[in-house]
Amino acid sequence: MAFCSLKEILNKCIKENKAFWEVIIFDDMKERNVSFDESFSKMESMLDAMKNADDSYDGSLKSASGLSGGDGAKLEAFRKQPNRLVGDFMTEVMEKAVKMGESNACMKRIVAGAVNAVISSQLTKAGVKSAVPADEVIDSMGRIGALIPKCLKETSGEGLALTPSALKIQEKLQKQF
Repeated sequence: MAFCSLKEILNKCIKENKAFWEVIIFDDMKERNVSFDESFSKMESMLDAMKNADDSYDGSLKSASGLSGGDGAKLEAFRKQPNRLVGDFMTEVMEKAVKMGESNACMKRIVAGAVNAVISSQLTKAGVKSAVPADEVIDSMGRIGALIPKCLKETSGEGLALTPSALKIQEKLQKQF
């Protein structure tokens, strides 16, 4: 998408008197040179993929590495218990997000990144506001990412990747593949 920030999208919503989803769909139509129906159909298929991943979630499945899987089921069971630190909504959001990530890791059909966009949009629509605007959080994350040395990023060259447990997992995976 051609937007640089959430604030830019919200400003366009106000300026053009359109709902958030309308701004997004019209931008998608323009960017991909497709009709409204084609754009809507693509977004609908992404939503269906997320719903399908949730409906068909199998907590017994593990990713190829064996490191991902089953935590969504734990969160679902936990959500049904009393005495949680946060309410039903936030617990369910965490559960669904973990299930989507696990479905993706276990090679199920899912659209990576779409879950966070939907959650963020829903929170915004509900009037939930952060003390720090989302665009500032995103910019800050970008700045921090640029400052972190390459050896400390998700490159498996440092940090947890060099712990004894991680090295055992790496050795096990190399034997498998």
